[in-house]
Amino acid sequence: MSKYQPLAIAGAWEIAPDTYGPEGRSVVDVCRFAELAEHVTGDDFRPGQILAATSALGVLRGVHYRADQSKLAICVAGAILDVVVDLRVDSLTFGQWCAVELDDVTRHAVYIAPGLGH
Repeated sequence: MSKYQPLAIAGAWEIAPDTYGPEGRSVVDVCRFAELAEHVTGDDFRPGQILAATSALGVLRGVHYRADQSKLAICVAGAILDVVVDLRVDSLTFGQWCAVELDDVTRHAVYIAPGLGH
């Protein structure tokens, strides 16, 4: 898998980070903004907000959506199934969804373009 893998929904990408160091003390380089722009977004990605959320085992969270803001999701502890839903009415994949497992072992992330829910 290349570092940036497009998902079935246009504007959603799975990112395999670079990891350095011995197990137990590793550094995870999730993405660099210039690389993300070059391979995924075509422009500069500057997060307007960085959030960390927790959920108990078995919790099903609702779809989060911003028409004006892209997101980068990563799981720092445990595992989640992140479902991306195309909510852009003018999109060829409107109403479709895809899912990717994010966990604290692979440290993969998902880039979610504006207009997509997850």
